[in-house]
Amino acid sequence: MKKLVVIIAGTPGVGKTTVGRRVAKALDAEFIDVPELVRRGRLYEYYDRSLRTYVVDEKRLEEGVNEAITALGRGCVVVASHIIPKIKPIHDVRVVVIRLNPLSLIKRLERRGYPRRKIIANTEAEFIGVVYSEAVRLYGVDRVIQLDATGLNPADTVSKVLKTLKGLEGDHIDWLSSLSEHDIEKLIRFLSKK
Repeated sequence: MKKLVVIIAGTPGVGKTTVGRRVAKALDAEFIDVPELVRRGRLYEYYDRSLRTYVVDEKRLEEGVNEAITALGRGCVVVASHIIPKIKPIHDVRVVVIRLNPLSLIKRLERRGYPRRKIIANTEAEFIGVVYSEAVRLYGVDRVIQLDATGLNPADTVSKVLKTLKGLEGDHIDWLSSLSEHDIEKLIRFLSKK
């Protein structure tokens, strides 16, 4: 029987780790926090001081995540990451991409003290759906669901994730179509001040 692996993905700052831990608890599953695994396992090439982040060695990351999943034995595993790891096909993989209104993401990242360059990079990635696109590329549209967590607290987001894992459809997210003209102008002004 294949092990269920649920990847909780999204741009940095959308709430993946908080939601992932709670989803794992609700499913009585093991939890893997990829940024923690990267640091502990030294699965990075170097540390970028200007962005205050590790630059991940993707091949080593893939190996490290798959080894961690295998080491956990049987049952369900929840993996939280902004980088979508390629999980071995011996597992049943579902990907839930948490999305957040780019303007809400800016506020959240500013509160966390992220450097401006990093806020801009992450906001651009969220706006165009980089994480969702990568998940679909790796796993196909049938195994990837996106959820809009804008305005939701972690408990409501977890509830939404659990419902989608039981078959409820996710959200269709296109920030360009759904944001008001005023909000798009505000976003463009912020992103253009590099």
